[in-house]
Amino acid sequence: MRILTRDQLRNLHVSEIKSIFLEVRSKINKARRKNLVAESLIELEIYYCYVFRELENKQWYESKRAS
Repeated sequence: MRILTRDQLRNLHVSEIKSIFLEVRSKINKARRKNLVAESLIELEIYYCYVFRELENKQWYESKRAS
């Protein structure tokens, strides 16, 4: 999995961001089950927040644009 910058996330379509979101969430859940090193888990959780925020922003913008 590659980590995208904020600008790269902004340029993606909603479906691509959703896919990344699900992938990151899956990795976090697997890491928690396996009790992996806290540093890598924290990095994934921070990235998860950025992806989630961008997904929310895109969905909000698209809903406003469709209205």
